[in-house]
Amino acid sequence: MTCIIEARDDKVHTLAGAFDKCLRVKGAAVRVHADPVLGWRDMPLATTEWYRDGVGLVRLVREEPAQATFLTGGTLTMELVAWQ
Repeated sequence: MTCIIEARDDKVHTLAGAFDKCLRVKGAAVRVHADPVLGWRDMPLATTEWYRDGVGLVRLVREEPAQATFLTGGTLTMELVAWQ
């Protein structure tokens, strides 16, 4: 997966509250073994992660529109629910 920093001062709202000055990192494309017939393929995949200094990862969104015999795509969202 190749990742780039998209923003250094992003604001994110989570169940744990709002976090400003977040680093937003975007990752895309990964090579996976799709199935025995297709073999290894570059599957479309996008991951966006937000990190806050002193807190760590506060939110992650992963989108996989993959459709293969053994893979079904979807979206996964994880976010911080509590922090002290």
